[in-house]
Amino acid sequence: MDAIQDAARQAIDLTRALIDVAEALVNDPEVAQRLESVVRTVSETASRTTQATQSPRSSWPRPAPGQDPDDGDGVQSIPVT
Repeated sequence: MDAIQDAARQAIDLTRALIDVAEALVNDPEVAQRLESVVRTVSETASRTTQATQSPRSSWPRPAPGQDPDDGDGVQSIPVT
């Protein structure tokens, strides 16, 4: 029963924090603009990172054909020097 009460208290605390954030956004448009700027920056960074890692021209070294250290067992061996 203690675990359930602790979880409920944490949920209540989280809800209060979300209400505080929502209230700040409603009462101060500058806070909303700063939050929008942060979210946009994070989104753009994530997008660039995703594109860079999925690009065939990625700067990550790739093994030559036939030299892939993965022998098919799902485990990749990485040599360390």
